[in-house]
Amino acid sequence: MFRFEKCANVPVEGGRGGSGGLVELEGRVVWGGYGGVFMLDGVEWRRLADGGEEGGTLAVCGGRLVWVGGGYGDSKKVMELRGGRWSLMTDMLVGCSYSCVLSVRGGGMVVMGGLGDGGRDLDDVQVFDGETKTWHRGPSLPQPCRAMSAVVHGDQVFVMGGGGMDTAVWCADIRDLVSH
Repeated sequence: MFRFEKCANVPVEGGRGGSGGLVELEGRVVWGGYGGVFMLDGVEWRRLADGGEEGGTLAVCGGRLVWVGGGYGDSKKVMELRGGRWSLMTDMLVGCSYSCVLSVRGGGMVVMGGLGDGGRDLDDVQVFDGETKTWHRGPSLPQPCRAMSAVVHGDQVFVMGGGGMDTAVWCADIRDLVSH
């Protein structure tokens, strides 16, 4: 019988805000919030670094931990974790917070939606090419949205939920999105 069992508590100093994220990196679980970034080591969390900007999203890009956006939708920064410190990796095309970030083949990432400057939901899709280290715009989301979920399965990306989306699950060919 399947059931969830408690394996660890969220680090109190990490905060419990609506930003951050839970990712897998090199076979380990990593959690990040505004208050810090932690790696699960057995049943204990080991602090890796301070958190990024409030409202940002923890992700993996090219095998590295990155913090995407933040603030109140005005941050274009993508920061990467090196030696326990955040350093600027690149700037996005559009500033956002509470976005959805996907890691894609070739060390790239896709940043979808989010909360933009002025508190408006975004329909922007920003694609970072890990090989050329450049950004381009992807096709717009079907609706402006923040804090949605997405996953790549095979050659399809599925997007659902979040503020601004309806009950539909949207999908597209990831190859078209990345090469757009």
